[in-house]
Amino acid sequence: MKIFLKRLLYFIPIPLLIILVNYFEDPANLFNDKYMLGIANYLAQGYNVTNVRDCDERLLQKYFIEKMSECPTEIVLGPSTVQLINNSYSIEKHFINNGVGYASLEDYLAIFYLYEKKGCKIKKVLLGLGPWLLNDNNDLSRWKVLGNEYSIFLNKLLKNTVVINTEFRIHQYVKFKELVSFSYFKTSLSFYLRKKVSKKYKPTKISVNEGFTRLKDGSVCYEALYRNASMDEVEKKAKSDLMAANPIYPLGNFTHLSEHYKLIFSNFVEYLQKQNVEVEFFLSPFHPIVYEYFKKNNYYHIVFKTENYFKDYASSRKIKVFGSYDPVKYNFDNSYFFDGWHPNEKAIEKMLKSDNKSTNE
Repeated sequence: MKIFLKRLLYFIPIPLLIILVNYFEDPANLFNDKYMLGIANYLAQGYNVTNVRDCDERLLQKYFIEKMSECPTEIVLGPSTVQLINNSYSIEKHFINNGVGYASLEDYLAIFYLYEKKGCKIKKVLLGLGPWLLNDNNDLSRWKVLGNEYSIFLNKLLKNTVVINTEFRIHQYVKFKELVSFSYFKTSLSFYLRKKVSKKYKPTKISVNEGFTRLKDGSVCYEALYRNASMDEVEKKAKSDLMAANPIYPLGNFTHLSEHYKLIFSNFVEYLQKQNVEVEFFLSPFHPIVYEYFKKNNYYHIVFKTENYFKDYASSRKIKVFGSYDPVKYNFDNSYFFDGWHPNEKAIEKMLKSDNKSTNE
């Protein structure tokens, strides 16, 4: 195989080789809609799907919602930190978790619009709220896959409102920039050369598997290697997460709470409440190492202001809040996390159950 690739280098210009390898190997399945469609079909049929690789989560949500034979009455919207929330925490019979990695407010609107377009009547929405949601400079663009849906629903929300800033670009094919990405090429090449990597996902009735699993309610179960990491490994991940980028993505240039996103956020929540949808907030804690870093670095004190904003807003709208960015509030140590950003099942359960109990007392 390596000899074959070396021979290709003599006949194909490097830029073209990068494009070809990125397109045909495609480790994140950016150019293979059938991959997401196949998973959605199994989920809609009531199967869990294991051995799932990286894929376009937005398209997966779109196909999943379109394929559903029955609408959910409760949904979860948010980033990857909410994806472990499953139907065991819900009293609603029909529950779906629509969390996507690095979710932005644009994702929330677009995915909710998909349900409206389908004619679903949602009774309850749990919103996972990361601090970057109110950062004008979060540099998040994955939502643009659902750019048309976002645009339609945004216009519906703000039709009677003074729009502060609506200069966003809808790129239906934003993913194609990865065709010329050298970093994506390196990932593609490694997948190509590693024969042991299986591209085949499969349906299953089992929830906990060796590989990454999408559950039939939209939540996830991480692969064994990730969920069974030792405490030393978790601590190392938390420290490495701090060094992955400077500033930390997507908290770069986060100097103030965006008036633009506050407007969209408040209009969205109030729209839901006017539709008699019960709204709840979920604030996912950071690993103690990460949170301590935020406390010591003035650059990231905006994170604390964001939490205060969400809590104050929730109080003004009588919205229940689960969780906190601060792990100390729940006495969370290293054992409650997978890495610097993601709390584990034990943490999720403690937050949802303890906060619900304290609210009802």
